[in-house]
This record gives sequence, structure tokens and C-alpha cells, in this order.
Amino acid sequence: MDETATGSANFFLVRPVPAALRRRSLPLQYDRRVHTPRPPSIDQGVIALVWAVGLGAFIYFGLVAVGASGATAVVIAMVSFAAIWLLVRLRGEDRPPRRRRP
Repeated sequence: MDETATGSANFFLVRPVPAALRRRSLPLQYDRRVHTPRPPSIDQGVIALVWAVGLGAFIYFGLVAVGASGATAVVIAMVSFAAIWLLVRLRGEDRPPRRRRP
């Protein structure tokens, strides 16, 4: 039996779209209102925490690497962590530019 009669041989064949359903091709124009999507908003406290943990760990491992005692490194890293978190939390926000009205 020929499988073209059942249509199984043409499984991947794309059927042509009828002329009545085709869209007319429009010239491509750039729409100035369209912009690239922005990344999701992350709270400034979370950003401050990430910076503080990263830099605090860097300070801790740096102090241990140069030969400071573990207790001294922990105390300085914790104080640095708190100071970095507070600084980034209060002063780290970047204000977006104001948009002009059309």
C-alpha cells in the first residue's frame, strides 16, 4: 500500500497557506517607542548584601593569606561587612534618568 494516500509519508510536509489567510507584507520601519526589555528589579538591600558578603569574604581571605590570625581576620571582615552593607545600602542606588515627554 502506498503511504502517500494516508498522509503518513508527508508527516513533515508543510501545507501551503491559502491566499486569503496570508498577511500582506508591510515595509519594515523602526518604531521609536519599542525598547529593549529591562532586567527585573532587585531591591537595594539585596544588592548591598551581595556586595558586603563578596567583599567581606575577600577581606577575610586576604587577611588570612598575609598571615593575620583567624580571630583578627574574622573581626575585621565582620566590621568591613557591616560598613560595606551600610554604604551600599544608603549610597549605592543609581537613579535612572528622567524621560522626556513627547
